[in-house]
Amino acid sequence: MSSDVLLRDNDQLPNEALKPYVASTDTIKELLKDQYGLTLTDIRPLNGYDDLNLHVKVSPAHCNPHLDQVSDNGYFLKVINFRDSQRPDYLDAQLHVMEHLLKKGVHCQATIMAINGDTFTKLTVQNKNGEDVSHLVSLRTFISGEILQNISLTPRFLYRLGQYVAELTSALEDFSHSFYETFDCTWSLNTVVKLTDIMYVVKDVNLRNVCEGVVQAFKDEVIPHRSGFRKSQIHGDLNEQNILVLQPLNKSGLSPLEADDAQVCGLLDFQDTALSYPLYDLAILVCYMLMTFSKVPLLDIPGYILAGYQSKLKLTESERLAFRTCVAARMVQSLVMGAYTHHMDPSNHYVLTTSKHGWQALETFWSADRIASETRWEQLVQSFKP
Repeated sequence: MSSDVLLRDNDQLPNEALKPYVASTDTIKELLKDQYGLTLTDIRPLNGYDDLNLHVKVSPAHCNPHLDQVSDNGYFLKVINFRDSQRPDYLDAQLHVMEHLLKKGVHCQATIMAINGDTFTKLTVQNKNGEDVSHLVSLRTFISGEILQNISLTPRFLYRLGQYVAELTSALEDFSHSFYETFDCTWSLNTVVKLTDIMYVVKDVNLRNVCEGVVQAFKDEVIPHRSGFRKSQIHGDLNEQNILVLQPLNKSGLSPLEADDAQVCGLLDFQDTALSYPLYDLAILVCYMLMTFSKVPLLDIPGYILAGYQSKLKLTESERLAFRTCVAARMVQSLVMGAYTHHMDPSNHYVLTTSKHGWQALETFWSADRIASETRWEQLVQSFKP
């Protein structure tokens, strides 16, 4: 194992450094030993927007009274960013969502308790200025699988993804937690109207005009009609990085590149979960599938997902009318927020993950004739059978 810096403290927003700075793997080694009774044998950094995410493996011998047997797959260790570490009730609420979904049969990470029985712990490190900074830490099971970003999408799998979102919505229908009664998520689609304050980061005038047009449409076509939307807990960030899939092996023993027979095997990242509108989860998934490279015609992608979703759950009329604008709004939100974060910290390339294909996808999606698009989607809903 290297003792080099695991991840730089490089997510700079005005007056605060968000992403944890851990100077040596020895720090993680001591944390696992002292608080979880585990001996670190290997460590690998994983992608993360604001948090430090690590895949850790440990030796079979342990002294954690809450752990029967060490997993050969290792564990997922999340060191929470500085801002969110100030709100332990925020992390506690997320863990309750995950526990609820596990009981409902939805695959997500399970919490590994510390030696003292706590569901999360604390790590104090020195930042680059030599100041002591405390971060909350959550150790969880590691789910093996391929992130959706690495899979070539097919109509059949898009249909299955739509079904998955419907099943997730159904599983969350009866979830409640006092924290979410007042929680206002930064990445909620409701905050799209605030993007005008940072629209200056979009340098291309034509693209900026598209973004401003979408924001205005959201104000006109979505906000006034939310009373006609279903309301319940949502995941809030169903993107290509947060959905894990497993693919069956072919005759050569290799997984196929296309996802025709792939199955969703895990759901990650519950930091944006909120009491909101299930339509938003559907729109968010469609947004990121549009911005993921695919051989499927771009304007057909929403139709295949809608077909799967509506085989399980039906949209209300208000939701159906707002769907297209909600999808475009999330595309704008993702692209503009990514551009803003990169503007504040040019070394953070992770936040531009969706922008490579995203801007073109947004232009194509939003410029397409609305009636023609919605007619095509309805045709797929009625006719596509995987």
